[in-house]
Amino acid sequence: MKILGSFFRLQISVFVAAILIFSCKKENSGRLTEAEERQASFISSDADAEATIVFNGLFDDVMGANLTKIEGLQTGSTGIFGLSSIGNTSIGGNTGRSDSLPSCASVTVFHLNGTGFPIKIITEFSASGCLCNDGHVRKGRLIFIFTDRLSVPGAIATTTFDNFWVDSIHVEGTHKITNTSASTTTAQIYKVDIDAKLSKPNGNYSEWHNHYVLTQTDGITYPIQFAFQTYGFKIFPGSAFGKVKRNDVLVAWRAEVIEPLVKRYNCRWISKGIVRITRDNLANNSLWVGHLDYSFPNSPIGGCDNRAKLTVNGNVHEITLR
Repeated sequence: MKILGSFFRLQISVFVAAILIFSCKKENSGRLTEAEERQASFISSDADAEATIVFNGLFDDVMGANLTKIEGLQTGSTGIFGLSSIGNTSIGGNTGRSDSLPSCASVTVFHLNGTGFPIKIITEFSASGCLCNDGHVRKGRLIFIFTDRLSVPGAIATTTFDNFWVDSIHVEGTHKITNTSASTTTAQIYKVDIDAKLSKPNGNYSEWHNHYVLTQTDGITYPIQFAFQTYGFKIFPGSAFGKVKRNDVLVAWRAEVIEPLVKRYNCRWISKGIVRITRDNLANNSLWVGHLDYSFPNSPIGGCDNRAKLTVNGNVHEITLR
């Protein structure tokens, strides 16, 4: 899934002229018109993808904070701490600088017990906004608390937000990563738990709850400082659900990874995998279930592009993640 870049807008002109309004009381209804089902499917898919972009990017930010501020590495890293330019798509395109935060951002590290762990890391962005290396403007504070180095089995990193914004999206809630690996020398396995709300100035919002597991598939024999070049993960079937408000429309929905998502640190996007997105009270075999396929256009494992396709009721639409 191409999830580490900018937020996308579904580029489907055929539906632009058919903006429909149905009552919020239909949020949990099992019976909608064909037009309402179509709109609910696209709204739900948009909300899930937008939240996925925010929080999978945050996963890389947490890993980057762990590498640069805890591990103290001078090369490698990920997220806002790592890539030095927008649009890097290959190992050779990454310079591997240890900390490429803009000058309008500051980082403060606290040892909560005086020395050692737990450690709190506060990354603060200017109130006027900081343009970061991934092309997003951030405001407010990210607060990371690490119980240990994230390479250690049992370590937990919890992220909260203080008046934090990514572009026009206000982010609230918690994001927790738990290392459930067998050891430091085997494939790294991370359990991720997210309970959050994304709000926009016009009153639209998404409530998002996601729980999944990432299992390392590549780079197992490499030192951690080369993680940004070599690490690959698969996101295995997990569960997500939420509620999205778009103007006068309110839709409750659920999402499931039905084909593992392939994610690499050296690419802004995810290159393979399929997510099924369904509004509540709708059967998984309904014509109005959406399937987001991030393998499009048949990218090989390791491929990197910002294209995907959404299939609803037999109609296939190409999506550009922006």
